[in-house]
Amino acid sequence: MAENYTYGKIVSMQRKILAIVSFLFLFSILLPQLSFSEETQETWSGIYIKGKKSGHAVISIKKIDNGYIISENVELQFKAMNSYQRIKTTTNINTNKDFLMKSFNYQLQSEAANLTVEGKLIDSNLHIKTSSPSNKQELTLPFKSHPFLSANIIPYLFKKGFKENTRYRLSIFDPSTLNIDDMTIELIRKEQRKIGNMTEEVYHLKGNYKGMEMHTWVDKNGRTLREESPMGMTILQEPKEMALREVKEGELIDIIDVTAITPNMEIKESSKVKYLKARLSGVDLKGFKMDDDRQKLSGDTIEIKSENIDNIKAASLPVNKKELEPYLTPTPFIQSNDKEIISLAKEIIRDEKDSLRAARMINDWVYNNIEKRPVVSIPSAKDVLKMRAGDCNEHTTLFVAIARAAKIPSRINVGIVYLGSRFFYHAWPEVYVGRWVAVDPTLNQFPADATHIRFVTGDLDKQMEIMKIINRLRIEVIEYKN
Repeated sequence: MAENYTYGKIVSMQRKILAIVSFLFLFSILLPQLSFSEETQETWSGIYIKGKKSGHAVISIKKIDNGYIISENVELQFKAMNSYQRIKTTTNINTNKDFLMKSFNYQLQSEAANLTVEGKLIDSNLHIKTSSPSNKQELTLPFKSHPFLSANIIPYLFKKGFKENTRYRLSIFDPSTLNIDDMTIELIRKEQRKIGNMTEEVYHLKGNYKGMEMHTWVDKNGRTLREESPMGMTILQEPKEMALREVKEGELIDIIDVTAITPNMEIKESSKVKYLKARLSGVDLKGFKMDDDRQKLSGDTIEIKSENIDNIKAASLPVNKKELEPYLTPTPFIQSNDKEIISLAKEIIRDEKDSLRAARMINDWVYNNIEKRPVVSIPSAKDVLKMRAGDCNEHTTLFVAIARAAKIPSRINVGIVYLGSRFFYHAWPEVYVGRWVAVDPTLNQFPADATHIRFVTGDLDKQMEIMKIINRLRIEVIEYKN
């Protein structure tokens, strides 16, 4: 089944979907803003991927006593293996007079997901409440500098007053990953740009978030005229009727096809590949930790050997090593301490004490019990267990949660895998069973074949780093062995 081309494209789509969800957040960082008058105003924009209409956004700023309410609605449509997908996000931010956030409400909706995140700043902490169909939780995130959501960045900077040759560093909270990270914005130059029949002075700004560079052109009132972001995504300020033009399914871009990587040669029976040597180009690899026992990077050349599990002296359960504690710990999306997941782990492995055999049991269970179909969601183990469907990230997230509940250290890898005739972005787990072994419950591989090339290891906040290479990475296969 792993060699089925159509199936392979479907299971690998989650990387692109997660990137799209995150880009909804990135896009709104510099979405069209407004002059800050007494009245509520709206500004509309169209969203384009590779030049094709893919959605729209509207933002409004309302002045209230002691501050503002910023409201933002974004809708994105695309295809994935001829499956029509639609994502909506809604954000409301309550700010003070300087556009510093006091509280917010964020919602992401799709056919398979309904995630709500509420936040409030108290002293030096951001108090968060999240809600999804099968999971509610609360957490507190400390911060050193005042956190921003995307929609209040430009109003804040324009109220503060942009200065040339000054780089602004802000702490950004991404509600889709529950992560706080830094973003830099700087004024590159002022330019003369024709707007309608008039030539006006505009600001050319550059933003950098998680190593991804965005360019935007903003007029003197803080209205964004155009933004260019990674993955060929562009926003343009448009009249409401143009922004709301319904996108026909035949016009929609397929995010699977536009991000797949075609190498220089075909890899036959890829699921049986034990050794791969390839040259990677088009991207800066310095920021990625790509060396381990399984794969070695030398310059731009990577060599990967699929693990031989026949000679592993398997660790006994439970695996108790201090250095492995982070890989046994529950997270907001990997709820390995949930009663239902703990019960399922016991049901799957029964009295098995051999960590290698137990990990294979979990791999088999996830493969056989989770339907393989594309979904748009922020994967949560509890939600996946309830829905019993998904692609690679749903399979991987649930696997890791069950493995950790069974006291098998486990973590998430993100990279690419060869399926059919191309490399696709993909997620798969690793388990510690005496040593780390890569497995793949989506493709039913134990261990994973050597065409799995890892770029990132970690939870959702870390996984977004893969966006640095999307639509830029090129691969030349030098050698492979089955």
